[in-house]
Amino acid sequence: MSEKMTPAQQEENWKAESDARTLAMADAISGDPERMKRAQKAAAGLVKDEEEREEEQRVMTDALKRLAQKRASKAQYKGRYPKSE
Repeated sequence: MSEKMTPAQQEENWKAESDARTLAMADAISGDPERMKRAQKAAAGLVKDEEEREEEQRVMTDALKRLAQKRASKAQYKGRYPKSE
């Protein structure tokens, strides 16, 4: 007799099975020196890519902050001075 699982229970069961597969793969990789070496090299490349994305995001964030600040300062003075004709 099998019980019906709730969606939350199904999700937890799926996560546990996925984690078990991930751990099995990690064990296989750590037991193979060549595969581990390639994974470490790939990890270094991923770190570099992530750092580049972080820098691009910082540049974008700074630009947005400057833009928002300009907009706010323009709004602050709006209506104070008559328009020149």
